[in-house]
Amino acid sequence: MEPFEIFDPHFHIWDVSEGGHAHNTVLGPVNGNECFDIKLYEADLDKVPKEFQHAGGVFLEAASVLDVDIEGPEHQKKCLQEAEWAIRNIAANSRRKYVYVPSACLEDPNVETTLQQLSTLNPKIRGIRQILNHEPSWPRNAKLGNLLENPEFCKGYSQLAKFDLSFNAQLNPSQFELAAKLFTEHPSVPVIINHLGTPTLADLTEEKQRFWSGMETFAALPHVSIKISMLGYIDKKWNENEVVKDAVHRIINLFGIDRCMVASNHPSDLTDQNWTPYSNYEAFRQLFDKLSISKEDQRKLFATNAKRIYRVR
Repeated sequence: MEPFEIFDPHFHIWDVSEGGHAHNTVLGPVNGNECFDIKLYEADLDKVPKEFQHAGGVFLEAASVLDVDIEGPEHQKKCLQEAEWAIRNIAANSRRKYVYVPSACLEDPNVETTLQQLSTLNPKIRGIRQILNHEPSWPRNAKLGNLLENPEFCKGYSQLAKFDLSFNAQLNPSQFELAAKLFTEHPSVPVIINHLGTPTLADLTEEKQRFWSGMETFAALPHVSIKISMLGYIDKKWNENEVVKDAVHRIINLFGIDRCMVASNHPSDLTDQNWTPYSNYEAFRQLFDKLSISKEDQRKLFATNAKRIYRVR
C-alpha cells in the first residue's frame, strides 16, 4: 500500500538560546536543543511508522506565549521577528512544502500595520493565530483578559479578511459561545479550531453539554474547520481513554471528514505530554482503523484536507 502522506497542519520550531527570538519565555529546549529548527523537526517526523511519509506542513506561531510583560507595538515586533526567523530557517534548510501561520496582537489599534507587514513578508503566510485561552489562562491572557470580550480585538479580527488570512482559534470551551458569535459575524474569515477546542477531561464529562453545544454551533458554520491534536492535554493516556476516543469520533461525525485534520503539535506534545510523532500517528491510525474510517478518508485526515484548507499549492 502507498504510504499515508503526512501534511502536518500544526507544528512549531523555535530558538530559545541567548539571542534567539524566543529567549526568556515559557518555551524551553527540546531534547537539549535550545534551537529546535526545521531540520530537527523533520528528523523527528521521519521517524513515524513506516505506513507514513512526511511531506511538509503548517508552521504555527508560539509568540502568543512570549514575553508576557510586553504588549502592543513591542509584542508586535516579537511576532514579526518570529515569523521572519521561521521563514528564513525553513527556506534555508528544507525542500518540503510549508506554509505559515504567525501571530499578531489583534487587540492593538494599529494591528492593520502588522497584518500588512506580514502579508508582504512571504506569499505563503496563510493565517494568524493568537492564543485566546482564558481562565484557565495561557500565559499572556492572565493579563490581557478574555480577548473575545475586547472590542479592539474584535475590530482587529475583522481586518483579517482584507488580507485573505484565516484565524487559527485556540480557546477554552467556556469561550465557545462568544467565539461562535464573532465567527458568525465574519463568514469571510476562515476559522480553524485548534486542538479539538482544548477541552479538559472535565469538559468532556461534567461540562459535556457546554462543550458539545459549542461544537455543534461551530460545525454548523461552513467556514469553520477543526484540528484533531494535542489529545494528551486531555489525558496523557488518551489512546486508552474511551471518553477521548469517542469525542474524536463524534467531532468527525459533526464536522464531516472534509473539515477535520490530524496534527502532530510537535514538539509541544513531546515536551508537555511525552507524545512523540511516532506514538501520535500510530495511535491515530489504530483509532481510525477501529472506527472503520476508510483508507481514502484517512488520507484526507492526514494530509489532503490540510493542504486544501491552508491553500497549499
